Amino acid sequence: MTKVLNVDALPEPSVLKRAKRRRPGLLVANAIVLVLAAMAVTTIFTNPRFEWETVGKYFFEIRVMKGIGVSIGMTAATMALSLVCGTLVALMRMGDSRLMSTVAAAFIWVFRSIPMLVQLLFWYNLAALFPTLSLGIPWGPRFVTFDSNSVIGPLTAAIIGLTLHETAYIAELIRSGLLAVPDGQRQAASALGLTPTQIFFRITLPQALRVIVPRWEMS
Repeated sequence: MTKVLNVDALPEPSVLKRAKRRRPGLLVANAIVLVLAAMAVTTIFTNPRFEWETVGKYFFEIRVMKGIGVSIGMTAATMALSLVCGTLVALMRMGDSRLMSTVAAAFIWVFRSIPMLVQLLFWYNLAALFPTLSLGIPWGPRFVTFDSNSVIGPLTAAIIGLTLHETAYIAELIRSGLLAVPDGQRQAASALGLTPTQIFFRITLPQALRVIVPRWEMS
């Protein structure tokens, strides 16, 4: 026997909405957050020790503006370098070479484990451990030799430390995005005659970005 649904017996949409909105715990939590936010804003703008007049006076001072410019430039350089290096490390981590995969995994583990402040202090004081930097064959002749203090200044040390720290995180983000692409996509592209480079840039990377970009923004 087929039952007929009585539409008139269903509650009105407004009744359902009202029933859904009855959440006293959420209302209490919102009230607490609003009170705390109001207290914080009031404290910031009414406490004379903040000396907002002095802040406004020196905020656009030339040295402050130069510092802001250096910070923005350092951030842009760090993000660009870490994106390139993170992509290379992720590809090494996923490669067929066991040696390169092990090196990439060790790099990610080390630079994700060591706090950023410790890394910055290490690169800033690198000259204490290595007064000179050289390129050449181990236990053999050196082709080029540099003075550490002349090559790695405070700004360079900051960029190196931030880049290596960020590279370890970006490498894992990129690797997770690449692993999210099914192998069937690459196999189908290979069957169509695409080269590995074309498969990566035309098939794998566009789909991986749908996973990488949201996680990057959250981090």
